[in-house]
Amino acid sequence: MWHNLVNTRYFSEAAIDFRNNGGRYTLAPRGSKEYFEYWAIQDERCRNGYKVADTWIPGRMYFYLNFSPMWKVDDKIALQALEERRGTSGKIAKRTADKILDFPRFTEMQYEWWRFKHIAWNGGTFMGINSIGGRHICCAKTRGAGFSYMEAADGVYNYNFIDGSKSYYFAAIEQYLTKDGILNKVQEGLDWINQHIPYWKQNRQKKNTLLHQKASYIDSQGTERGSLSEIMGVVVDNPNKTRGKRGRKITFEEAGSFPNLKAALEISLGSLRDGDLYVGQMSVFGTGGEEGSGIEGLEDVFYNPEAWDMLEFPNVWENAVSSSCGYFVPSFRANFLYHDEHGNCDVKSAIASDNSEREKKKKSKDPKALDRRKAEYPQKPSEAFQRLNNNGFNIAEIDAQIKRIESSQALQSLIRHGQLIHSNSADSLNGIEFLIQPRDVAKPILDFPHKSTENTDLTGCVTIYERPYRDQSGKVPSGMYQVVFDAYYKEDAQDKTSLFAIYVFKQNNAIDPSFNELPVASYVGRPSKLKVCYENLFKLADYYNCTVQGEIAGGGQGVVDYAKEKRILHKVEFEPEMLHNKEMASKTRNRSYLMNMTTDRKKLGMAYLEDWHTEQRGIDEDGKQILNIHKIYDIALLKEMRKAGPDVNTDRLSACIIAMFMLKENVTKRLQSRKKKSDFFSRTLFSGNGGDTGATTMY
Repeated sequence: MWHNLVNTRYFSEAAIDFRNNGGRYTLAPRGSKEYFEYWAIQDERCRNGYKVADTWIPGRMYFYLNFSPMWKVDDKIALQALEERRGTSGKIAKRTADKILDFPRFTEMQYEWWRFKHIAWNGGTFMGINSIGGRHICCAKTRGAGFSYMEAADGVYNYNFIDGSKSYYFAAIEQYLTKDGILNKVQEGLDWINQHIPYWKQNRQKKNTLLHQKASYIDSQGTERGSLSEIMGVVVDNPNKTRGKRGRKITFEEAGSFPNLKAALEISLGSLRDGDLYVGQMSVFGTGGEEGSGIEGLEDVFYNPEAWDMLEFPNVWENAVSSSCGYFVPSFRANFLYHDEHGNCDVKSAIASDNSEREKKKKSKDPKALDRRKAEYPQKPSEAFQRLNNNGFNIAEIDAQIKRIESSQALQSLIRHGQLIHSNSADSLNGIEFLIQPRDVAKPILDFPHKSTENTDLTGCVTIYERPYRDQSGKVPSGMYQVVFDAYYKEDAQDKTSLFAIYVFKQNNAIDPSFNELPVASYVGRPSKLKVCYENLFKLADYYNCTVQGEIAGGGQGVVDYAKEKRILHKVEFEPEMLHNKEMASKTRNRSYLMNMTTDRKKLGMAYLEDWHTEQRGIDEDGKQILNIHKIYDIALLKEMRKAGPDVNTDRLSACIIAMFMLKENVTKRLQSRKKKSDFFSRTLFSGNGGDTGATTMY
């Protein structure tokens, strides 16, 4: 992905002319042959692009570099600061600078953006990315990457070079358009042309407001004339406001802030179509740190670009090159202080600088300070899309655990995928055997949110992290495990976002504490038939010699009905008595099967889960705490944790919430049972097992 750019100053010849000529692009007298020749050259480069040696840039980028000044740190000061940070100047590195109005520097990231936008619309290949044309582009990015300036220049380009064009800028909040928003930058670009480039000057007599600019004038007969190009800003507080906006360009500014982004995009894409052809290109970009359906919408578009006719990129940022995503700009590539005079990024130094800022946030008393830093200045897409509010999980620990699993062959070898089959072999338990299968056969759903297109295989598979414990007789002690689930009820629903999530949790016990209170097996999927989920549910219960517990609503009744039909209702738990929490206690009379999950219980269960994931289990050889999160090897479950929120469908977490209640329920039952055994001779000293008896009990 990285470049070796050289002599890129030649792409900014007109900007250099302006500086050298004291604020004029050319010293040739206006109207002279030399004057028209100069502007004919600039016009041709803006329309058709410009090539220096082996490097070519689109005309839009040439226009941006030479005719779209911005407020920025002086290039000389920036390069001097880079030398100081490298330690080559012998001076103390600067920490302050003033911004000046100057032309953009050539940088590799912005070079990529313009090239990718070009092939997305026109077709072609760049850096291994292929496009048939007629594609839009989505970007998740860090703060301060300069996208508002680039997208503003793009609209001014249309206004200047495409007669009759309409360029729209959409924002959910007006301040993103005005109050130093993107339309202010558009205004500055239009004014710059009229002030310094009479060759391209266009009047704006009829429409000349920040939210609506039109290239026209009124002639002596009162007729509106001119190129009639327009630039318009629209506050989209309702998705329908994007309807009918058939522009050559549409930009969704700060897309993560739109409350109904996907609905607005769907309507807007329809407006850009003329049959099977697109008449305009859409740019969708946003930054992390937002909350709600907007950032979730941006996340969906970013991770599913094909579904939205967006240009696709391999996800090289998270070791997931087999999956596609939108264009991503990490924090270190947008730190222009670490770019040389040709525009190449000193990636190593830029990452070190960003990491040093993260280290500062780690020292903050605010536990969310580091998470906010990562969301606003992400190094990978998942950081940009992490939830900051209403999420009590430790995102930093979760990210570290995901990275630990992905980079460790030893940990990956613990994870076995396959299916459970009926068998009488020596390896079977209660007539069930686990058959390990290769990854091209057993396909776990590891993404969250998962893709739910028609061609996506959501069958899933059984995954085991620890096989059942066997006693001396080769049997699994009764009560050592608990199966929990979160079901869906509609088999043929068009919406495939809900999955059937099943987890096996190991109960707290003294016989084999290796995975105590942790998930040891799972099945998560949405096969074509619900029967497959039911079968896996009770096969896991047989394999681990335990019962099943889940929420009665949302599909739980289907589990009960299946158990009745198969005459295995004894494997289904009654609603827990909630002995550990009297306020949430169930009625002891006429207890029903499975659990009634009220809103209050859901909140309490989530609180339990949030506490559980960072509970200390021990200390490693270096004296560092070992937490429950360090023993979770289900990557998709970890991803659900980091994205959990009030409006997020988290089936795995819903199943784990049931597990939290059952873990507490069973511990409380054991404690109460021990209190009732007051016989002096039932003590450990005499019984040797804490008062409980039986060869296969675990207490």
